[in-house]
Amino acid sequence: EMEAYDVYLVDGRYRVACACASFLHAMSRGGDMERVRVGVHDWNRGKVGKVEDWHWGYWELEEIAETEHKSQLLAVLKLRPNTTEHDIMKMWKNHVWDRR
Repeated sequence: EMEAYDVYLVDGRYRVACACASFLHAMSRGGDMERVRVGVHDWNRGKVGKVEDWHWGYWELEEIAETEHKSQLLAVLKLRPNTTEHDIMKMWKNHVWDRR
């Protein structure tokens, strides 16, 4: 798409990479990053048991984005003000083959 969206929804496989790609798409298309939100389905997946056993969660996206809203299955993220395109691209590269 040639224009940025205000809302992106990520579900299925490769969620961390797809969330990063959503932010990158909005940035590259001149989106108003104050308005852009990315929803990630199954946000709490894997967050059971001992912390050291967590492996499926997507909360490391909070390094680049703030969680604006959470429910049992969905988190709505807003890019942190100081996050750069380089920061997002680095996370995307680290997760491009991560199927979770």
